[in-house]
Amino acid sequence: MAKAGGVWTCRGCGRVVPGPVASCRCGVSRPAVWAADGADIGDARSRLISIAATAVVLGAAGVGVYFWYQTWSHRPAAPPPVARAAVPGKGLTRPIAPPKGTSEMAAPASDEAAPGPPPPVVANADGKADSLEDVVAAVTPAVVAIETDSTRGSGFFVRADVLVTNAHVVRGSSSAKITFADGKRGAATVVSAPGGIDLALLRPNPGSEGRTVLELSSIAHVRPGQEVIAIGSALGVLQNTVTRGIVSAMRQDGNLMLLQTDAAINPGNSGGPLLDRKGRVVGVNTMKVGSAASIGFALAADHVRTLVDSPTGSLAGLQDGHTPSTEFSIPAPPASSRAADDRHRVALAVYEKQLKAIGDRADQIDGYWARFKKACNAAATAPGGDREWFGVWARQPDVRVNMADCSVWLTDLVQLATAVKTVMSAGVEEARRAGIYPGEARDLRHKYRLEWDGW
Repeated sequence: MAKAGGVWTCRGCGRVVPGPVASCRCGVSRPAVWAADGADIGDARSRLISIAATAVVLGAAGVGVYFWYQTWSHRPAAPPPVARAAVPGKGLTRPIAPPKGTSEMAAPASDEAAPGPPPPVVANADGKADSLEDVVAAVTPAVVAIETDSTRGSGFFVRADVLVTNAHVVRGSSSAKITFADGKRGAATVVSAPGGIDLALLRPNPGSEGRTVLELSSIAHVRPGQEVIAIGSALGVLQNTVTRGIVSAMRQDGNLMLLQTDAAINPGNSGGPLLDRKGRVVGVNTMKVGSAASIGFALAADHVRTLVDSPTGSLAGLQDGHTPSTEFSIPAPPASSRAADDRHRVALAVYEKQLKAIGDRADQIDGYWARFKKACNAAATAPGGDREWFGVWARQPDVRVNMADCSVWLTDLVQLATAVKTVMSAGVEEARRAGIYPGEARDLRHKYRLEWDGW
C-alpha cells in the first residue's frame, strides 16, 4: 500500500519516483510494498530516539523512586509542636519564642522547677555498728585534705557548707585548697578561727560542697577503752590514712575537754575526725601531740558543735574567759606526800618519756632528710643541733637541684620539723616549771639526740 507523499526507487533505472506515480519512465512498475529511502532513514532515527528517550525517562523515574524511598524510610521524628500564645483581641496565635540561649528544637520546659543538687548523705546514718571496713567506706568521702601556702592538714564536713579543721592548719590564711577522697579538688574560705581553741570553720566555694557529712557525737557517749578510728592525710601527703585505737582517757585542760587515744595521729592528720564504731565524730585530731608514741589527743566534738552553732561567738560557754594553751604540755606530776626528791624523780621520768617518743619521730625524719638531701643535693644552712635538719623551720636548707618534687619535699620536711620544734619548745618550758635542772634536761636531750641551740 502506497504511502501518500512518499517516494520509491525504480529497480530498472535507479530513478527516484514520486509515490503517487505508478510506473517509472523506463516502464518498471512501482512495487506493491514500498518505502522511500529518506522515509526509511527518518523512521529508523525516530524509533531510536523514541527508544532512547523512553529509557532515559524510565531510568530517571527509577532513580527518583529510589531516593524517595530512602528519604521516607529515614525520615526524622516530627519536632514537638511549637508552643503558641493567643494574640489578644484577634483570635490568632503566635509562636512563643524559646528562652535565650536555647534551641527551638529543645523539649518544652516543664512546669516544675529544675531539681537542685541532692542533699548530702549522712555517713552511716543508720547508726549501726557495722564492720570496720563498712564504717570507713561510709565516712571517708566526708574527709578532705586541706592545703594552704605553708601548711597541710585534714578536715571533714559536718554540713554541706561547713568544713571543720584545726585552727593551726589554716592560721594566717583566708582560704585553702581542699582535695576530696576521690581526688576531686576544690577550695574553701576560712570563716571562723576563734582564739583559745584549736578549731576553725571553712565555707566551701560553689562546686566544692560536701556530698557526704559526718554526725557529731558527744563526750557523754565516750568511755575509756572504747574503740575509735582516726582518718586524715598522714604527713600531709598520704590521704585517706586510717588508724585504729582506743580512748585511753579523757583529759581536762581548763575548760577544754581532750580525748587521749593510742590511735596513730601523725602530722597531716590535724583537723581530721576521730570516730566511734558507728561513724560519729567524737573528737578532732590535733597535730600538737602527734609525735608522742601511742599518745594522741583530740578536741571533744562538743566544742565543734558549739562553734558550728555560734561561729562568730566568743566561745564563752567553752572557756569562760580562760584561754588555755593548745600546745603540748607535760602532765603535771601527781600530788603526793612524798619528799621533794620523789616529785623530782617523777618529773624526770615524765620528761624522759616524752623525749623518747619525740626521738623516735625524729629518727623517722632523719630518714626523710637523708633521701631529700641525696635527691635534691641539699645542705643544711642552720647547724647547731644534734641533727642536721634542726633549724630548717628558721632557715631552709640550700637546695641545688631545680626540680618540682624538691619543693614539695622541702615543704613536707619543714612541716614535720616544725611539729617537733613546737613539741620540744613546750616540753622545755614545762621541764623548767617542773623543777628539772637545766643540766639534767640538757643531758636527757643529748641522750635522744634532741639538743639544739635554740631551745
